[in-house]
Amino acid sequence: MVSMFIRSGVLALLCMAHAATQEQFVFKHVIALSGFRCDASAKSVGVVRSKLMCAGACKRDVGCKAFFHDVTSGECFTYGTVPTSIAGCSVRHGAFFKKPG
Repeated sequence: MVSMFIRSGVLALLCMAHAATQEQFVFKHVIALSGFRCDASAKSVGVVRSKLMCAGACKRDVGCKAFFHDVTSGECFTYGTVPTSIAGCSVRHGAFFKKPG
C-alpha cells in the first residue's frame, strides 16, 4: 500500500511494504524547476506509472538528490545534483522534487 501526502510543497511518501515495516521518504517540491527537465546530471530511469514510483527510484539510488517526473510521457529522471537555474532546461509537463537538506 502506498500513501501520498502533499502539504506546503512537500511530497511525503509512506510505503507499506510489510505490515510490520514502514518506509517513509520525503521530497520537497521545487516550484522554480517544475515544468522544466534539465539535462545537467540527469539520468533516465525510464517510463514509470507515477511520481510515487519515480520517487521510489530516487530513494533507491544512493546518489540521487532530486527527480523529475514527466506527466505526458511518464519518463522519470533522477539527478545527482539539483540544478540551480532553468538554463539548459527544456519545457516539459511535469514536477521536480528534491530531497530535503
